[in-house]
Amino acid sequence: MNTKRVLCSLFVVILGVSLPQKGTAAALPLGGAPGKAFAVFVTSYNAEGLAAVGGVAGTAFFVSPTKAITAFHVLQDKSFRPAPGFQRVRVWLVHENYPAIELKPEQLSYKSEMDSSVINLDHRSAVPAKYIFAMNSVTAISNHVESEGFMANSTGPILEKRGADLVIISVPKLVRMKLNGTVLQHSQIDLRSSDLN
Repeated sequence: MNTKRVLCSLFVVILGVSLPQKGTAAALPLGGAPGKAFAVFVTSYNAEGLAAVGGVAGTAFFVSPTKAITAFHVLQDKSFRPAPGFQRVRVWLVHENYPAIELKPEQLSYKSEMDSSVINLDHRSAVPAKYIFAMNSVTAISNHVESEGFMANSTGPILEKRGADLVIISVPKLVRMKLNGTVLQHSQIDLRSSDLN
């Protein structure tokens, strides 16, 4: 007896949206072409049923074709544990109209004291040069700064249930933000190349 396999497209349920607080830098939608940064996208789900929770957990920046950096509070060991009530979890790097890159715990190294996590991909997942941020020597910072990122807990990828797994079939749009602000205070840390290994 033949049975039809039904594939259901679904969006991840949004858990909440983090909005800028009064007195922080203004957050403006990033216009024009998408920027270089990738979003860290996490979703928990069960082998049975269509329920899923999660969303964008933060921003990752590629510094080489196979190495990206994000914050420890964005991506760490517990990112690979399902949310309460769910059996499975998957973590991806996503960018508009680019194949989602699934992450595994063994691809990460952490520097929790520096609030940093380093993602090491194999060459099959290497990204093109247009997504790589230049690594320059430290210079004096200006008063005005801009930063590209994503709205926390937002969605964007289109997910599909395939058997017991959930997969991203496309990333048509992400909620990118451009932050503008003024540096009031900064501290200096000693970052060596070995810290990125």
